[in-house]
This record gives sequence, structure tokens and C-alpha cells, in this order.
Amino acid sequence: MRDLILVDNDIALKLCAYSCAQELMWFGSGRNRTLAMLRLAQYTVGRRVHRARGIQDGASLQTQWGVLAAAVLWVEPTEEEIMFAAELEEQAMMLSLELDAGESQLFAILVHRMSPLLITGDKRAINALERIAHCLPSERVACLEQIVFTLLQILGTEILRKRICGEPGVDRSLSIAFACNSASNPATEQTIKEGLTSYVVSVQKSAPTILIRTTDLSAVVP
Repeated sequence: MRDLILVDNDIALKLCAYSCAQELMWFGSGRNRTLAMLRLAQYTVGRRVHRARGIQDGASLQTQWGVLAAAVLWVEPTEEEIMFAAELEEQAMMLSLELDAGESQLFAILVHRMSPLLITGDKRAINALERIAHCLPSERVACLEQIVFTLLQILGTEILRKRICGEPGVDRSLSIAFACNSASNPATEQTIKEGLTSYVVSVQKSAPTILIRTTDLSAVVP
């Protein structure tokens, strides 16, 4: 049985918008690993891709999503995983934390199937899971900025900056880190790394247990 590298809707949509579907697939290309998403995302992300709100190049987004959708493993949570996810959501609600069904189900799959990694763009969910998921696997969650920091090593500064700044409305934090609004003073590799690292450190402060501690995931996902 292959280990599941779990990806949430937000990560899939943003990486496709940045023309990085192939690079996202790299995270699931290791030995005995495969990229996986909830089957429901096939329809929910598909609808968002079709609308392409805030996207400069809707045709490219659809092409990238088609590539990713054909490559991922679509998974359904088991009854046991659904029950566990519901318990997580109930605990989050009691603490006035935000945790939607998609994130809770992905985390339930991570736990029950002993998956090595969940990649999520939902920082509120990361914070909620840190607060409620006591005595559960540590350092098995990664955020968007960790993924982008890793892609920086793979693609290089110029290529990645062009892709991200080509879609400045997709993610405000990344547009700031890559200085997309500063054509006269373009970001360097060093300033980009510093910007991404500052965002990762901020998330790590709110989720010191479940978030992977390293900013570059290259060594974590061989």
C-alpha cells in the first residue's frame, strides 16, 4: 500500500493557478508515495477552476487542474474516519476554533492511515488542529509557504517569481514575499526566502507540534 501525501483544495487551486501542478505532483512521486485528495474536491475545486475568479489566465488554470486531477488518487474517508473527523469538528466548535469538514477529514485520514504528510493552505485549520489534536502524530503537516520555499529550490527564483507574480491575486502573502508590486526593486532569492521563512515561523508559533519544523521540505519528502 502506498503512503498518501494528502493535499487540500486551497493548495491544489493555488499551485495550479501558479502553473505548478507538475511540481506539486513531485511531492507524491517518491518511492511508495502518491498524491491524494478527497474525492469531493474533484467537484468543488473543479467548480472554482471553471469560475476562475481573480485569475488572470483561466485557460492555464483549467489545463493545470486537468493535469493534477488526472494524476492524484481520489480518496473517500471511511466511516471510522468520518466519525473521528466529526469529533475533531465538535472539539473545535467548543473552543470557538475554525475547522471545516474537508480539513478534519484529511487529518482523520492522516491519522488512521498513518500518512506521512498533509499539505494545507488553511492556517486556521492548522491552529485548530494544534489545539485539539493532543497525543496525535507530530510534524506531519505543512503549510503553503513551506511548499513554495521548497519549489524555490526546484524552479529557481526567476521562474517561480514570474509564475507567482503573473497571478498576483491568488495569495496576498506570496505576492508580498515575491515583491510582485515592486517592479523597480525586484525581490532577490535571499529576500524571498526571508519573507517565506517569516510566514512559516509565524505558523510554527501557533502550531509547534503538528507543523513540520523545517522550512524546506526537500529532505522530508525525498
